[in-house]
Amino acid sequence: MRCNWLADVLRGAGLVVREADGWKNRGNPFSDGIQLAGVVGHHTASNKNSGNNPTLYTIINGRPDLPGPLSQLLLARDGSYDVCASGKANHGGDGSYPGWPSSANSYAIAIEAENDGIGEWWGAAIMDAYATGAAAILEHIGKGSEAFISHFEWADPPGRKIDPRGPWVQGGGGEDWWSGNYDTNARSAAAFRMRVEACMGMTPAQEKKLDAVMTFLQDTFGIDENGKARDMRLKLDSVYVEVADEGHPDTLGGRLVVVEREVRGGTGAHLADPDG
Repeated sequence: MRCNWLADVLRGAGLVVREADGWKNRGNPFSDGIQLAGVVGHHTASNKNSGNNPTLYTIINGRPDLPGPLSQLLLARDGSYDVCASGKANHGGDGSYPGWPSSANSYAIAIEAENDGIGEWWGAAIMDAYATGAAAILEHIGKGSEAFISHFEWADPPGRKIDPRGPWVQGGGGEDWWSGNYDTNARSAAAFRMRVEACMGMTPAQEKKLDAVMTFLQDTFGIDENGKARDMRLKLDSVYVEVADEGHPDTLGGRLVVVEREVRGGTGAHLADPDG
């Protein structure tokens, strides 16, 4: 099985895509009929002054110690994607994750994002493209946002990998949500999964809750009735992540309560339960 749909799915999500020569035949095929487990996020550790997509050749051809391809996708600093392979890539190494098969290489799509991993700022363009691309792939394979994991979450023993370091806490308009905390911890990874979820399609119940807060969004953020649901959820999440505490329910209704309390000083009860 080959993932020859990758370029079309990313373009369908509104992303800028380049197709590397020969990508549709690169990488050993996945086993026929398998269900992909999800997407694994990485960073390239390239020098921040090295250009837009300096690791493209390495991603395709590998390193002396590891043959290519090293990922199916390379996310450039400007938020565009290079599609490098349709088959398996050597990206996961030894590891495990609850509910996943024993091999990330054999069951997952990898995104390598250009960043030095030692403090380079993750700007809005690459952050939005990271979340949007992951969401589009997960929707295509029938998975939710929980199926996006970071390399550091996969890698064994714990601490063997730190990538992707930083995107969970930066970008999307300049907010540094956790005050510059670069720790690769569960809370920060969960925050990025919330970004991915914000880019995905919603259930009817979630749509109903969004209908209940349209006036709130219009009055507070200037998003009118023609605004996309994705834009609304991104804005809601951007406020929520700044003010929420770890013990608050991580549901759309729970986020609405926190957002209204922060922005308006209200109780948020009618937002969380539009039928109440």
